Amino acid sequence: MLKNKIVRIRWIKPYSTAHNHVAIGRVINATDNYLVVLCKTYHFGNNVGGKRAKMIVGKYVNGVLESDKATRIIPWHSIEIMHELPPSTEWETDTYTDESGLCYLNNEEKTVITRPPQVNE
Repeated sequence: MLKNKIVRIRWIKPYSTAHNHVAIGRVINATDNYLVVLCKTYHFGNNVGGKRAKMIVGKYVNGVLESDKATRIIPWHSIEIMHELPPSTEWETDTYTDESGLCYLNNEEKTVITRPPQVNE
């Protein structure tokens, strides 16, 4: 059912101070226990945002670390939420962050990886 679907996955944060961890890519296989996904991952640290910048694999840019494309095995119990993206989503493209902390793929749809946290006033 999920094989060959393009998905965006966010991991469960095991503790309140943990940072977001998001993967975007193509499902290779799904079992009762895990997903196998060919994907890029994004790790969100402190101080996300500040300026518009292109992501550089392996380096924190605006508080976000992008990884190389790789096959990852993700246990179902570690997935907080998963979104199926349109089949035409170009996920192997450049990634950007902007001043607000929005992180997105530089494709036709400007696919959002994550939005900045909402600040309550």
